[in-house]
Parts: sequence; C-alpha cells; structure tokens
Amino acid sequence: MAQIAGGGIGAFIVLGLVLLFSRRSEFSPERVLLAGVAMSAAFGAIIAMALATGDPRIGMLLSLLTGSLYQISPAEASVLAAAALLLLIMVPMLSRWLDILPLGSAASRSVGVSMARSRIIIMLLTALLTATATLMVGLLSLVGFIAPHMARMMGRSARFIRRRWPR
Repeated sequence: MAQIAGGGIGAFIVLGLVLLFSRRSEFSPERVLLAGVAMSAAFGAIIAMALATGDPRIGMLLSLLTGSLYQISPAEASVLAAAALLLLIMVPMLSRWLDILPLGSAASRSVGVSMARSRIIIMLLTALLTATATLMVGLLSLVGFIAPHMARMMGRSARFIRRRWPR
C-alpha cells in the first residue's frame, strides 16, 4: 500500500508541476503537452541515474515501470478499482464541456464556460484516472494497452484529413 500511496503522491506532484508550467497560457493543449514532455524527460533522466547506481531496491522501480500484477494484493486492487469506478462515473458530467471547448474561447465564454477552469477539471480527472490505472498495472502495460488504439485513431483522423483537404 505504501508503493501505491507514494506513486499517487508522485503523480500529484508531477500534475501540479505540469499545471504550474502551463498556467500562463490558460492551459492551452500545446503548452500542457510541452510541459508534460519536459517533465517526462526530466524524470526519465532521474530514473536513468537511479538505475545506473545498481542499488538492489531499484528492482521495485523496474517492476512498477514494466508493469506487473504480481505485487498487488486483492485489497489494493479493490481500492484502486473502486476509485476508478467512482472517477468513471464523473466522466459523463464533463460531456458539455468537451463539446464546447473545441469551439474556441469566444464560443465557450458566450455560453458561460470558463476555459481555464474546465481545462483544469478535465486534466485533473484524466490524471486521476490515468494514475489509478498506472498504479494498478504499471506504466509500460498501460502504454501497451493504449498505444495501439491511439495509433488506430490517429490513422483514422489522418485519412479523414487527407480525404477532406487534398494537397
């Protein structure tokens, strides 16, 4: 349980830093993505330095990074599953914002939706859902589950763009 608590605290620290770095631009997607890439590079370097020390405790870090359900107990899994279920119940409540935000700041202001506030709430919920899944199955497993679907979706949108606007 200590590993899950530590991972959750670390996830919130990283989320806070990403929000802090992208605050000036009212959390525009480009700035949030850039801040996330910068945080990933910074913590990737820290992990590489920790792995280079050869400390035997690094095995726990490797287990978390590669993904394993070996060390998770049924109690921990049920707590994380309950948290994920509660968070998933909140997702449909954001559908209005997710429909309005792509229309731009003028449209969102005209219907009374604050872009900065709604983006923060959406990012927080997304980060909580991602952290819950990552703490349960590990980082590499999560990426392995999500990457094929993202690639398929990106391919579909790329074909749509080519069909719609030929060069």
